[in-house]
Amino acid sequence: MATATATATSAVHTTLRYDSPSTPSVYYPGTASAFTINRESVPVTIQNAREHDSSEFTLDTTGFELHSHHTRAEFPDDKEVVKQAYYPEVVDLLKAKTGATQVIPVDHLIRRHLYAPVAAWAKDALATTDKDPSTIPNPTGQRPPGRFVHVDQSYDGAVGWLRDNIASADQAEKLMKTRWAIINVWRPLTKGKVTRDPLGLCDGRSVKEGELREVVAKTAAFQDVGRGGEIKVWMVLAPQAGAAANGDSNGDGAVNGHANGHGEVEGGHKWWYYEGMTKDEVLFIKCFDSKTDGRCRRAPHSAFDDPRYESEETPRESIEVRCLVFWEDQEA
Repeated sequence: MATATATATSAVHTTLRYDSPSTPSVYYPGTASAFTINRESVPVTIQNAREHDSSEFTLDTTGFELHSHHTRAEFPDDKEVVKQAYYPEVVDLLKAKTGATQVIPVDHLIRRHLYAPVAAWAKDALATTDKDPSTIPNPTGQRPPGRFVHVDQSYDGAVGWLRDNIASADQAEKLMKTRWAIINVWRPLTKGKVTRDPLGLCDGRSVKEGELREVVAKTAAFQDVGRGGEIKVWMVLAPQAGAAANGDSNGDGAVNGHANGHGEVEGGHKWWYYEGMTKDEVLFIKCFDSKTDGRCRRAPHSAFDDPRYESEETPRESIEVRCLVFWEDQEA
């Protein structure tokens, strides 16, 4: 387990798991291989965003933002119940906060389990069989926090995900002529405050295009990667020591500043979290934006160990709803 410490200012010194060029280019969620991939552990300092002005963190600047929002929904494992009760709240909230003209919640994922027991199962499964780990499904169906740095869709993956989840091909092509995005709405379901496995959020401006590595996520067991059964996602390469964080990080020629050192790791990635999130708060996390005018287009993220709470046995519970978001009054 990674060594980690927390400072008096609530910054957390820990490690995050990054990809390397040799990491497999195909990823199988829900299988033993998903928990046994050999990724690179990189020391990071994750700053507490609550100690800064909230205006510093928006979808178009850092790629994420926090909102207070009370929900009346219940969150059983029955997906249809959640869709009926919670999705309308998500639609209304996204429209109100972003000015979007249309929001389509596509799917959701509820996490209720600790990471270590599932990782131990995967390790034992590999030790007791000669099977390809990508063919060994998790028999418990348990979904712990995702402990690897990623973005839910790559640029090509976003287009494929839209086409997979809009019933009419003509309508999909029409919507892609307007500005559109994919936003993940993340809410804790934990009673009280989140302590274990908080969600780390990387300022998208600090991640260069060359540090994004496209990987294909394939699954037959779950339906939350689009009807096609696979989707292209971004895994993030470990930052190079000494790399600047104020270069062309959006891939559109726009030079971004923000070199103040807050949340910065050796390679320039700037990491943040919101300490003690509750069920009455939601995070908007941008996975894709069709606009290439210099605004942030994606925000890598990962759960992480906070050393103050590693011994707690109660898992962090959360729901994430992945949404197609459209501004039909704006051009793509």
